[in-house]
Amino acid sequence: MQQTHTKPPQALNLRNAQIYEITPFTMLDFADHIAAIAWFCGCNMRCNYCYNPQIVTSRGKISNEEFLRFLDARAGKLQGIVFSGGECTCASDFIPLAHEVKQRGFLLKVDTNGSNPQKIEEALSLGLIDYIALDFKAPRQDFELITKSSLYDKFLQTLRLLLRQNFKFEVRTTVHADFLNE
Repeated sequence: MQQTHTKPPQALNLRNAQIYEITPFTMLDFADHIAAIAWFCGCNMRCNYCYNPQIVTSRGKISNEEFLRFLDARAGKLQGIVFSGGECTCASDFIPLAHEVKQRGFLLKVDTNGSNPQKIEEALSLGLIDYIALDFKAPRQDFELITKSSLYDKFLQTLRLLLRQNFKFEVRTTVHADFLNE
């Protein structure tokens, strides 16, 4: 059973800016929920087919304080928030911001490449995540070529964690004809 954390696990620096932009409304990114997307800067992979390279290599434009004001303004209008990116779990404020989302009564979906299993496990143990979309980038033999990283084993750790916990998630992939086939 997931527990809910009543205090943020670490202090939230309101001036910190790790969010590149916010999509204020989506009905596609969190199935069966009206949501918004917070696009986090940075990523620990450099996928050949990345659809957000400007986010991966940019700095945040939206402070945590601005994000919290956005959440407050959307209360009662949205059901959920999606943390995406880049790789949202690379953000130092991932856990405290997830806590703020939950404190305001929103559901939280996390889009992740699975490279930070410890952070995912911590967030799950605190009851902060309601759904995960886990990106399968490539099989082991093609992983470094496609992602420019050696994080395949971390992805597997995250996948095994989600399976062990019987947590609601999906695994998705991008089939780019130059790199992968069905």
